[in-house]
Amino acid sequence: MCCSSSRAICARGRAPLAAGDEATFTLTFSDDSTYEFTAPIKDYSGANETYEGGDMDMDMSPTPTPSN
Repeated sequence: MCCSSSRAICARGRAPLAAGDEATFTLTFSDDSTYEFTAPIKDYSGANETYEGGDMDMDMSPTPTPSN
């Protein structure tokens, strides 16, 4: 059983991955050759942005290009 959450990912019943762990991946290509690599597991706190304040008034008109 696979599971996924914002804090952990596990594969095939293995324990959740934690920051500081390393995960090994094996890619298998259509010619049956393989490539194995290891990647560090890191915390990720992105996509939790909050924005405050009013609308920004931005001038979206083209900027003139200076001539030489």
